Amino acid sequence: MSTSALKALSSISRIDLTQSLKQILDEILAIVGHQIGAHSGSMMLVNEETGELELVTTFGVPDDYIQQIYNKGVPITNSPAGVVLETGRYYTISNIFEESRDKLWMDLARELGISAQMFMPMKRKDEVIGLLNVYMAEPHEFTEDEMVFVAVAASQAAAVIENARLYSEISKDKVGLESKATEHKYVQELLWKSREILSNILSASPIGIGIVRDRKLIWANERMMEMFGFKPDEDDYIGQRAEVIYASKKEYERVGRIFYEELKESEL
Repeated sequence: MSTSALKALSSISRIDLTQSLKQILDEILAIVGHQIGAHSGSMMLVNEETGELELVTTFGVPDDYIQQIYNKGVPITNSPAGVVLETGRYYTISNIFEESRDKLWMDLARELGISAQMFMPMKRKDEVIGLLNVYMAEPHEFTEDEMVFVAVAASQAAAVIENARLYSEISKDKVGLESKATEHKYVQELLWKSREILSNILSASPIGIGIVRDRKLIWANERMMEMFGFKPDEDDYIGQRAEVIYASKKEYERVGRIFYEELKESEL
């Protein structure tokens, strides 16, 4: 993955969760779109009551884009986005005007100057909670690097969204707490819940993901274990230098420099 892609993912991980969910989603979408060089993009979340996808934020399209979509009277689930919701797998379209599933949207795509699309699921464990979508101005064959980057960004976005919701829950409910002791216990319970949600999201990711502390592995999801030959029922990989997951020592050192520079700049 390129240096700029790593920096983009680092930026997503540092998003301020005290912002509104809309502001958080806007920021994630802008970071991903800029890195991919997209013409525009959107994010959709699943309405927990209806199970339907709802368009919640966009970039690079007119302010009334969401209303234009709904004015067409065609459910979003009838589009490629609906396929992703049903299957849990990403969907790419190199040329909208040759894609049968996009026929209902061709006129709007032509008006907006969109020719290619990528729809990437955001998941909580095995459940799709939303989609991160990027649109290109010209017909475009998405590269493996681009798909990997958006997949990792979508996993991060899912974790950020869940943690933002928990933060909001803490902020609202703590007002009614009766004592400091009760508040502390309640916050601890929510923090454990947050860790469980994050673990489920990362574990379900189709991308190999590991957690590193002081440049040593402390956790890896199943895909990461499979890629590097770690045994799922053993934890002997814990404590190993993270260098084992890089193609070369040079790459290990390069990535280290990038992230330590990012940490220094953010004064963490």
